[in-house]
Amino acid sequence: MKTQTRYACAVAVAALMLAAPSLSAKEYKLTIAAESPPVVTPAFVTKTFFVPGVTKRAEACGDTIVWNEAYGQAIAKFGETLEAVEEGIAHLAVILRNFEEAKLPLDQYPSIMPFVVADAAMMQEIDTSVRKKVPAMNEMYGRYNQIYLAGAPEHSLQLFTTFPVKRHEDLKGKKIGGSGSLGNYIRGTGAVLVNSSMLDSYTSIKNGLYDGYPISIYLAFPYRTYQAAKHYTETDFGATTVAALTVNTKVWESFSDCMKKAVRDTADEWPKHYIEVNSERLTKQTDEIKKAGVVFTKLTTEERKRWATTLPPLSKQWAEALEQKGLPAKAVIKAFMEEARARIPDLPREWDKE
Repeated sequence: MKTQTRYACAVAVAALMLAAPSLSAKEYKLTIAAESPPVVTPAFVTKTFFVPGVTKRAEACGDTIVWNEAYGQAIAKFGETLEAVEEGIAHLAVILRNFEEAKLPLDQYPSIMPFVVADAAMMQEIDTSVRKKVPAMNEMYGRYNQIYLAGAPEHSLQLFTTFPVKRHEDLKGKKIGGSGSLGNYIRGTGAVLVNSSMLDSYTSIKNGLYDGYPISIYLAFPYRTYQAAKHYTETDFGATTVAALTVNTKVWESFSDCMKKAVRDTADEWPKHYIEVNSERLTKQTDEIKKAGVVFTKLTTEERKRWATTLPPLSKQWAEALEQKGLPAKAVIKAFMEEARARIPDLPREWDKE
């Protein structure tokens, strides 16, 4: 009888221990930011996948999170999110790296070697390998009081214009908008580059500020670019690695081991989910844009190669400037092109051989 009583007590105590929260459990109040609105993929995937994923994993070990989700430039405008995390205004964020040419120069490498990789999944594989070969790329975020968690690739940007484009000469004398480093695609074509953001593309084209914009279909759709620019040219400028998830260093250090694992594990899955969302949107929105009367044109292989060879020596100029600052730009170029050549048989331009 005493044995049964002791057993029953032991079971009851164990049940209470399992039901009670851990003494080391923490509650976190976290602000996560994104420049784009929730309808656009960087913020959408963060809101619908990253935030609930981290929450679920944290709760499994007793930690709780109270989120403040600040999307659509709520606390940081385009080009200001990196600084918001650095200053602790945002604890985590999706950085749009093409607006951070000065502070994250090495991350601009896809835009200074256009016409190489068009596929997002392939770009993700390559970027992962490049960052392993050149650790300075991730380490650079430490200069701005934050830790790089993950990067997500975009399918190749194309070109929306108010006029037909069948060759790069058609851009001569035209004004073309571009987001930061992505304006490199237009250099050497005779077009006038106007630095702008995708958010402004519809209004700016509609009002005649410029005549076109390099943008993918699934970005042109929410930003309504296609409604002002009725000519779509499949240029395959190249996939990019624009979006990056980061966390403030001091905030990271305040996390429990379980919380760190929750964030890391979810961030590791974020790129794959990001690609899936964009792929689904690309298929669906292509049909909708065609129904809206947009004229579709595709550059021939020969024209893509001509355009690629017309561009100035972007990678060489980029590398020379950064190497003088002690940054391993040549190593980034070499790693990227080696990874690309291993996957793509006929490249329009050998950027690392210039």
